[in-house]
Amino acid sequence: MEHLRAEIRDLEVERNNALCENKRLQMDLYQATQEALHSKRLLDATNTDVEELKRQVQQYCCDVKQMDDMLNRKEKERVDLLKHLKFISQETAALENSNQILDTDLKRCRQQLTEAEKEIMRLEACIQDKECVIKSLEGKLQELSCLTSQLEGQLQCAREEKYHQSEELTRCQESLQQLLMQKCSYYYEAYKVIHSNVKTQVHIPFLLV
Repeated sequence: MEHLRAEIRDLEVERNNALCENKRLQMDLYQATQEALHSKRLLDATNTDVEELKRQVQQYCCDVKQMDDMLNRKEKERVDLLKHLKFISQETAALENSNQILDTDLKRCRQQLTEAEKEIMRLEACIQDKECVIKSLEGKLQELSCLTSQLEGQLQCAREEKYHQSEELTRCQESLQQLLMQKCSYYYEAYKVIHSNVKTQVHIPFLLV
């Protein structure tokens, strides 16, 4: 910015110098009218210098206009940059607010995670206790299974023994029935003998059974 202003000041100085030169040339032109040939040559040279100075002044004016345009663009860019910086500042504030909220949520999640880990450790301890109880019960179940197998074997043996005893009892009942039938037959034979002896007056003692 200061550089452009310095250039503008230089251009104004040069412009003033050009104006002074123009006045001097006008004075020379007046003096040149006093001397025809010398003034004509000097006038031509002066006119050439004037045209060059005009061209330079026009160029300087164009340069100044370009500098003004450039300054306007720079000013617009500065305004846009300020707007962008304001937007960034607002976004930064929003991000900081979001970071604070996220930090709060992170602390809460960490606390919940700690509590969950404690609960997991408690549940794992309970699971280990349950596994010990299950192993103990499995051992007892295995013992009961062995005992049940033994009792089933004993029950089978008892059933077989009962079956044999039942068969033996049936045989004994059949034998007893035969014996009773024989006893009755013996009683009947004895009765016939006694009855026949009574007729012959022969006393035969009665056998009591």
